[in-house]
This record gives sequence, structure tokens and C-alpha cells, in this order.
Amino acid sequence: MKRAFVLAAGIALASTIVLSFTFGVSTGRAHQRVDAISQVAGYLPSMRLRKGTERVAIFIGSSTCGAAEDDRVVKGLPILWADLARGAREKGMSFSTIGIAVDWRVSDGMGFLQKLGWFDEVMTGRNWLNQGAYRFIFSDLAGPSSVPQILLIERDIDPTQGTVQVLAERIVDRKVGLTEIVAWIETLRSTKGGA
Repeated sequence: MKRAFVLAAGIALASTIVLSFTFGVSTGRAHQRVDAISQVAGYLPSMRLRKGTERVAIFIGSSTCGAAEDDRVVKGLPILWADLARGAREKGMSFSTIGIAVDWRVSDGMGFLQKLGWFDEVMTGRNWLNQGAYRFIFSDLAGPSSVPQILLIERDIDPTQGTVQVLAERIVDRKVGLTEIVAWIETLRSTKGGA
């Protein structure tokens, strides 16, 4: 009974945030509403596609990596996403986030990623065979096989021809390890908007 009440309360809060966000979008005050909500909640996904350049922040970690218990990351990442989103918007770009957990069990990875705030997309399970880890560490945009890390990419997208085309993708930055990530969070917070 207690769990059902907590679940219902959580759904009600999430619905309130989504309804508030949707109202702001429908009345043309989307950026103001998102900025105001982000001050409290950190980053919130935009839930829309638009043609142009998109900046994507990709967090790769696991429930057993150093980021899982480090408050500087747990509390700083949602605020970092909000700052990066604001910086992308100022440059005329859209922004999204991807959370990748290389845990073997999906439930462990989801629990870990949920501690870090909102993501537009998540991938978890299968350890290093996870499709996200494979793509962003071993394949297309390869880098060190180490967690935690944050990869910042830009890509040109065109969702207007009945399909979504990714025309070009490039790495803007990659921070590997807790020390680099924490330093980046602190630097971006001090410059308000990032790369």
C-alpha cells in the first residue's frame, strides 16, 4: 500500500512537470519555462526534432564506477546538461542527452542513470556489448574503454523528408575519468554555457 502511494505521488509530480512544460511550449514560452524549471530540476528533454545542428552530450558509466557515488557528478550532471543546452540554444543548435550504463543487468543501469537526472535516451545492459558503448567507445566515434566518460558531439540532422537523416557527426569533446568530468562540470558552471 505504501509503495502504491509513493508511485502515485511520483507519477503525479512527473505529470505536473510534463504538463507545465507542455503548456509552456504550446503558448510560445518554451525556453523561459525550461530555463525556470531547469533551475530546480536541471536539464529537461525538449521532446521535439528540428532540422539543423544538434549538440548531444553522452554520459557513459556504470553503477559500479566512481560517478555512481560522487555527489559532484550526481548533483552536477543535471545542471551541466542545462548549461550545455542553454549554450547550444544560444548558438542556434538543438540539444539532447544520452545516458549509457554498461551494467550487465538492465535494472542496475536504469537505477544508476535515474540518479543522474533526465536523459532524452538511455541504453543499459550487456556490459561492453551494449549498443551505445559499442558505438561510442569501440566503433563509429571510438575512444578509451573506460568509465565514467562524457562525449560531446555535434551532428547535422534532417527530420523533414519522412525519415530522420543524420548527415554528419563529429566529436567536440570527450572527458574520461572522474577527475576530468568534475573539472569540466566546474569549468562549465563558471563560464555558463560551455563549448
